[in-house]
Amino acid sequence: MKKQYGQFTIICPAGSGGFGAIYAVVREGDSKAYILKTLKKVDPTTREIELFKKEIDIINILNKDPRNDSIPILYYYDKNNIPPSLPYFVIDFYSKGNLYLYLKQQKYFLSERHAKVIFKKIVKAIESCHNKNICHFDIKPGNIVFNKNFEPIIIDFGLADIYKESNSELIAFTNGRGTDNYKSPEMWGTNPFYGVKCDIFSLGVLLFNLVTKKIGFYKSKDDPYYIKIINGENNNYSEYWDIIKNGIDNFEKLSENFKKLYISMVAYNPDNRPTIEEILKSDWLKEINNLTPKENDVLEKEVKNELNKIYEEIQEDNGLNIVEGLNFLGYETRCKKEGIFKNKNIKPKKFQNDSLNINPFIKINGKLDEVEFMNCLGNEILTEIKGSNIQRTNKKDLKYDFIIEKKEESKQEEEENEEEAEEEKEIMECKMEIELFEFEKDGYILEFLRTEGDIQKFYDYFFKIKEIIKIMIKNCS
Repeated sequence: MKKQYGQFTIICPAGSGGFGAIYAVVREGDSKAYILKTLKKVDPTTREIELFKKEIDIINILNKDPRNDSIPILYYYDKNNIPPSLPYFVIDFYSKGNLYLYLKQQKYFLSERHAKVIFKKIVKAIESCHNKNICHFDIKPGNIVFNKNFEPIIIDFGLADIYKESNSELIAFTNGRGTDNYKSPEMWGTNPFYGVKCDIFSLGVLLFNLVTKKIGFYKSKDDPYYIKIINGENNNYSEYWDIIKNGIDNFEKLSENFKKLYISMVAYNPDNRPTIEEILKSDWLKEINNLTPKENDVLEKEVKNELNKIYEEIQEDNGLNIVEGLNFLGYETRCKKEGIFKNKNIKPKKFQNDSLNINPFIKINGKLDEVEFMNCLGNEILTEIKGSNIQRTNKKDLKYDFIIEKKEESKQEEEENEEEAEEEKEIMECKMEIELFEFEKDGYILEFLRTEGDIQKFYDYFFKIKEIIKIMIKNCS
């Protein structure tokens, strides 16, 4: 019997957050799907329950008038839910995936003009949060999803917080708050910081992502690229642009107004970052701010058509189909149709995953040599991805654990000769499971499951492994 949360019935898992479980659900008599979020632990701590209830309170506040269309609609919530004693809330099911997946596609680049439309809507959504004294604290492409009309929606308020007073300094501690690539410099310390300026910083990093499909620096702490931004206050940032330009495919097309806005938003000193109002009135956004209603409608249509092209690229992806129905929040394709998978020990996953449909490829006499395929894939990953390591979960299962590490060089003084020697230290970047499933008519799903590490690192390696599979397919055809 399927588990019920009030009037909602769980269809399948749909990912997870820091301590939250996410499910796709339906409601009797309703033709649409929803997302239900609750706590993933059977016996959560008091603090986890209180933080989860605060997320409900924050979304509830954001749903009050005036609300922004880029904020999720809260359809239902229960802060007590006895039984089964866990709070939960229900929002829309966003079917067009998250921004991170769009930025990973190689075929299409958003023009700055089209990026302006999307970015302005995201900024306006964050402005709505700030107007209600709420900071998001985890703005990044993975937390921007698109609805069926390709309108951006801000999700995941699990790390968000509420001001004590309007315009006051938000005293917050950084334990578990934010994502490394998007955290402002002050969030790495333990001193109080102004939450609005942290969101501005994260928006600046996201702006760079949106226009270049890259990240301008790894993080705002001990990062050689970000140090150039700090030093740039004295030399017009020329050194920064010089060292990153070779890694930016569309660098020559970047406008000076874009560069100026980006640099100001990721300034080291929070006081030097612009306000939301200043961003919306910036020279970079001036072009679309001055459009007539008719011109704006034409531009909106252009942007949605462009996003739809990228979405189709995500779906097709050169023959390696991301399975229909996967919503990029971790939708469990194995639950889409009950009983179609032949693996007998299937259990719901706890983390975000992606799946590849390899049905048309690498078959011998109409049948995939499952063990040979997995062994070949494992060997190719070991060869092509530096720092990767494989642990076979079970020789009888078609599943591997991959641990991908980077070697960080450090120096230490040797006592005997007082010479410096290099010592390699392995830092775990990502750990994932890769498992092969056979389903209807000898079709195959290769499922990727993140078990440890940052979600962006997971996707980086997911796409690298996908390229490896493409080469395998080409060599076997």
